[in-house]
Amino acid sequence: MNKQVFIVLATLLVTVSLFAQRRGDQLAFQGLATPQDVGVKSMAMGGATTALSGDLGNLFRNPAGLAGITSLQFSIGSISQSRSWQENQEYRPNRIY
Repeated sequence: MNKQVFIVLATLLVTVSLFAQRRGDQLAFQGLATPQDVGVKSMAMGGATTALSGDLGNLFRNPAGLAGITSLQFSIGSISQSRSWQENQEYRPNRIY
């Protein structure tokens, strides 16, 4: 039974990541078109948390700041996905092939 539950969960995780592939501009492919604030402190400071240390949410901006963690930290997160995309198309009439 545990093996069946594991297979179902693994299948669900794989299908979710398949929908993540889309067309779009280069920044959207890298995830830079959306805000990357992880954690309440980062959101409150407007994302200006590069020099802070001791917070688990700074892992994405300053991995060296993890050395300042002195206690156990626990966080709960969520994710939102959309099947719509934005696409930038540029017309360049003087392009030489």
